[in-house]
Amino acid sequence: MAEFNFEFDFDEEIFTPVSFHDKIEKQKLKEFEQEMQTKNVSERHCWISECAYYKAEHRGFESGLELDDWLAAEAEFMKRNNKQS
Repeated sequence: MAEFNFEFDFDEEIFTPVSFHDKIEKQKLKEFEQEMQTKNVSERHCWISECAYYKAEHRGFESGLELDDWLAAEAEFMKRNNKQS
């Protein structure tokens, strides 16, 4: 007969029994969410930098306006993503 080892703990937030398996699943979910957040931040940064580059290219790479290009690209990113949500 197989022996099962169940460990129970209490979730500090809601004071309910939590099995060891649930803890592992919760940790995996947390790691996945962190990975996705990192990926989203990385993709966001790439999109903004590429957009800022094209804005600079469009104006002939005039020096001193790099921050304006970046901020305009950020604003465009936010506007596009707010429409999608």
